[in-house]
Amino acid sequence: MLRALLPLSNARGSLTLWYLPYVPSFGLFLIDADRTNGRVYVELYQHVSLDENPTFILERKHDPYYYDFFVQQFNCLLSRAKRAEGFGENFANSELESVHPEI
Repeated sequence: MLRALLPLSNARGSLTLWYLPYVPSFGLFLIDADRTNGRVYVELYQHVSLDENPTFILERKHDPYYYDFFVQQFNCLLSRAKRAEGFGENFANSELESVHPEI
């Protein structure tokens, strides 16, 4: 999922990390979810295969039903999540460098 955010590295704003006490079967990134041009990045986690996880992007204007479904799932997960503390700029930069040394 970090690969999906990498092209936005020049964007301004904030990023908040949360974690769950269990591993869900999918991961989500919501970008401007409350706007008409919002996007939801969905990654389905596999249980056995070593292939890349299926990933797809939903846009409210093209897939309103599934867009709303995954936004609701995100809110449900977030209500059970705990905020990750101690993730400052230095941490974010070191994590991106470990995934993408060319940064």
